[in-house]
Amino acid sequence: MIVWWSIYFASIPLLSPLQCAISIISPSFITFLLLNVSGIPLLEKSSKEKYGKGKYAKEYNKYIQDTPQLIPFTKSNNKNNTKDKDK
Repeated sequence: MIVWWSIYFASIPLLSPLQCAISIISPSFITFLLLNVSGIPLLEKSSKEKYGKGKYAKEYNKYIQDTPQLIPFTKSNNKNNTKDKDK
């Protein structure tokens, strides 16, 4: 995702305003896919199936609550509150 945005920002000086407006579609679409469709949600689903039950469930739930989804060193914005779902 960072690569797509870097290419976009590096190409801005070379593009006309119309080309800039059109070319922002690509990094925006990749970001949308990774955040909402094919990246984070699929990984979280498979991790929940693997670690969300059994002897590692408590540690996994704490990890999910404390770890940011994408950007390190930021407050966790995890929508999946696993504490309430396990009850």
